[in-house]
Amino acid sequence: ICDVAAVSSKLDTIAEWYKNDVPNNAGEDGTENIINVIKKSNFNLNDNGKILFTVISLSNHNKILDKINSHFKKVDLVKKQPWPFPKEFYSHLKLLKKLKEKKLIDYTELLENVFYFDTYIYLAYR
Repeated sequence: ICDVAAVSSKLDTIAEWYKNDVPNNAGEDGTENIINVIKKSNFNLNDNGKILFTVISLSNHNKILDKINSHFKKVDLVKKQPWPFPKEFYSHLKLLKKLKEKKLIDYTELLENVFYFDTYIYLAYR
């Protein structure tokens, strides 16, 4: 199971997840850590091995998925889970909108001023 930090580093200062000196180091698009794992995991898995990747839309989800697909022979979406924005995100909507426009993150406005991001779980086969 791969569950490394994969959130845009631009969200470090506002996301409660990264308070108290928890490192992120995932880069502006949130892909650096997980892409490192993707590249290495294919070589560390046994033949016919499998790995679960947890990917959050507060990163460049499409870039991560493209990298997973390029390194594994089969990739299945196991689950997609929407989550409401944490309260602290609402005072930073301008930053979030800018990151979304640059395609560094993604989220959905389901109702007026009610925002959600997604977690995806992928099962990749060597």
